[in-house]
Amino acid sequence: GDHRDLHLSLRRQRQMCIRDSKLCSEMQKYSKSKSDNEIKFMKDAGTLVKAGMTTAFDSIKEGVKQSTVAGKIHNTLIAGNEKTQMGGEYAGLGLILASGQSASASHLTPSEKKFQNNEGTIIEIGGVKHRYHCPLSRTIYIGNPDNKIADTLKITNEGIEKALEKTEPGNSCHDVAVAFWSVLEKYGLEKESRAGYSIGIGYPPDWGEHTLSIRKNEKTILKPNVTYHLMCGMWMDTWGLELSESVRVTDTGYELLTSVSRDLHIVN
Repeated sequence: GDHRDLHLSLRRQRQMCIRDSKLCSEMQKYSKSKSDNEIKFMKDAGTLVKAGMTTAFDSIKEGVKQSTVAGKIHNTLIAGNEKTQMGGEYAGLGLILASGQSASASHLTPSEKKFQNNEGTIIEIGGVKHRYHCPLSRTIYIGNPDNKIADTLKITNEGIEKALEKTEPGNSCHDVAVAFWSVLEKYGLEKESRAGYSIGIGYPPDWGEHTLSIRKNEKTILKPNVTYHLMCGMWMDTWGLELSESVRVTDTGYELLTSVSRDLHIVN
């Protein structure tokens, strides 16, 4: 049907981009606004990712294997549950989960390692409906977190709030990025990677749409129904944390595509 035709068209465009870097750079100047139906699919994906993250919160405990928790999360994201009243699909990016020192690196996947006391875990997952994605990242801690983790998470959260305040039609990706980095700079923190990217339809190995990046000097202008993943990972030498939101630009500001507390989730 129409969705399959759209999927095939987008896959052909991606293949053309790979072959023609000039075409790719031209496409990246424009950020596609979503239709109302596409926004609905992404909100359905948001329902699924909220359920998946809730499963993570409920399942991560000292002595449990990462792989066991990952299986439960996948089951929720694909099969759904009584709360979602719908199932999902495989994501363009695999489930990301890392604990302790491993959390200092991005994009690590679950292993047979068991969760330990006094250790933080970063998790990044995506709900998917009709190939439309809603990614979400959160940080979980077993035990009593030390001040550096708790304080850095609060600073990151403050940066997210400032970035969201700048998310409105007419502002640029640069405006959003400056708002986020100004908070980090105020507290003496650094982050080298970008703070976000466009999202929507996706296939492996990625769920990004490659039309915008939240970074300084990125001049792409935000428009209503543009959607992006505000991805604020902070990866330090021996530890890390992640917070993110999937964001829709509205006529007057922004809307989050799912609703999960950004507080550090503590497991006792």
